[in-house]
Amino acid sequence: MEQINIVQFSPSQHGHLIPAIVQMHIDCIEFDGALLRFHPPFTAEKRQKMESFWNERFSQISTGRRITLLALVSPDGKEEGDVAGIVELGMPDADTGPFRGDVELLMVSPNFRRRGLANKLIKELEDIAREKKRTLLVSAEMPMPNIDGLRVRLLSIAESYMCAATRNGRWLHG
Repeated sequence: MEQINIVQFSPSQHGHLIPAIVQMHIDCIEFDGALLRFHPPFTAEKRQKMESFWNERFSQISTGRRITLLALVSPDGKEEGDVAGIVELGMPDADTGPFRGDVELLMVSPNFRRRGLANKLIKELEDIAREKKRTLLVSAEMPMPNIDGLRVRLLSIAESYMCAATRNGRWLHG
């Protein structure tokens, strides 16, 4: 039976998954037509640039400035599983915002959609944000509000709110 695990990315434990994260990133861009920091064509050089991008983000984990969650799907629950989704909590080190958390790069692979992974990732991220006393969650890059068919959902955390948006039943990623 298929098992979904939401885990905190650890460079030492999960570094070998970076190529799979890059491939999921590419799949989301190609499937959704979203830019998500990069655009086609995805040459070997562009893939290397994307790996560097992710390595840079993951280097912020050890400094406490970022938490990355992965959704891993395993067909039998015994192995690590395939990378199915990702979301990040950026935690800026600023005197003016020690309570703020930035929700960044929520992506679910087109191969694993319609299974509630985005909701599971966001719920886990909210729980971690609460533990870290990051009670104001903001989306780093909200989509334009005049997109046809856009529906905005408010997700509460403590007494603050974060916006998440879908269009035609699909998450719009930040």
